[in-house]
Amino acid sequence: MKDEIINRVKRYKRNILTDSREKGLSNLDTSSWSSSKYFDYGSIFSNYTIPMFIGDDDINQIRIKQKEGNGKKNVYVSYNGNGVLAESTQKDIVITSIQEGIDLYPMIVKEHIAKRREKKLSKDALLALYGFKSGYFVYIPENVCPELTDIFLYSSLDKPELVELSYNLIIIGKGNNVRLVEEKIPVAFEGESTRVLYTEIFAHENATCRYIHLGTESSQIYQLETKDIYLDMDSSVSYTDILLGGKTTSQNISSYLVGDRSVFSLHGIAVSGGEQVCETKTLINNIGKGTSGRILYKNIVDGKSKLRFDGLIKVEKTGMFTDSYLEDHTILLSKEAFTDSVPGLEIEANEVKASHGATVGKMDDSLLFYIKSRGLPEVEAKKLILSGFIRPVLDELNDNASEDRILTYFRNKMKHEPRLG
Repeated sequence: MKDEIINRVKRYKRNILTDSREKGLSNLDTSSWSSSKYFDYGSIFSNYTIPMFIGDDDINQIRIKQKEGNGKKNVYVSYNGNGVLAESTQKDIVITSIQEGIDLYPMIVKEHIAKRREKKLSKDALLALYGFKSGYFVYIPENVCPELTDIFLYSSLDKPELVELSYNLIIIGKGNNVRLVEEKIPVAFEGESTRVLYTEIFAHENATCRYIHLGTESSQIYQLETKDIYLDMDSSVSYTDILLGGKTTSQNISSYLVGDRSVFSLHGIAVSGGEQVCETKTLINNIGKGTSGRILYKNIVDGKSKLRFDGLIKVEKTGMFTDSYLEDHTILLSKEAFTDSVPGLEIEANEVKASHGATVGKMDDSLLFYIKSRGLPEVEAKKLILSGFIRPVLDELNDNASEDRILTYFRNKMKHEPRLG
């Protein structure tokens, strides 16, 4: 896996360090960076390039292909690493490029970056943070959206030999209630490309955020993504993660429950097939008192693919009276597939509830036999079992449109698996 990525990025001509030197990237000590199980890209650090700007024809094309025509007005569209469309229904809702967001709201950006937890960022997060040339900025001042408000974030990539470096910042002010739907739209193209994304989300006091991530990018894309989510007092973030696309995907989703009584939930579905490699790392860091966290992942592994899930619940000394739970369940459809599950707990406080669980196994033969005995062909019986397997995640959505979208992608994915097609 390392050699594949290194050989690809060496073909790019421009050096990211040249454009990022004044930001301090060249002074970073990379020697102590830890490697992921399947990724080791420290040696390709200086070989990334910057995506070039696209022309008017491309912008018009993406508007035609991706702009929603059914009343969805809060929207940001990115195409080949460039923002091509930004709209909002209210003037107080700011949706724009990260560059413009920094220019127009420097103090707000600075204030939130100062809240960033002191931690060692991963290699890919550092690449995106210090070398970004694209990304979006979403800012909702306090009490602007007391009723549920939808925001849609679309992106697609169809240019071969491209590395997209993006930094995204989402700020949800006090008392707001928003649902963000991030969809990576698959577009077939010849060749391969890479995405390196870093997103920070800040949910202020009494804010409610429902975040739906559709990781359905093209099968020619390597994706390295990090999301850090910060929760203030009495805030709530419900995150749904759907991971179906990409050639190789490594994602890290970390939540920091800083405020007392903050609540975070993460429900995910990951399906890998063929020779895909999927890696998900999750963290719930309970910092405030009386916080609550839950992680549930449902994984399906087929073909010769590799899927790894690494989940951690951490309770700091200040995190008393927390209640957090982590579980992941995996079905193996192929003897050649590989899966690895590493749930963990780090508890430094007393009077807490924290636990984890994990299961890995093949499809239930007795259940399959029963369904077949009712007259369904074996392939359809397997699809029915898998649909029931992921149902607990879908039930958390409370959004029929997103559920229909997810099921469409899921069924399409199943068609391309040899044991289910």
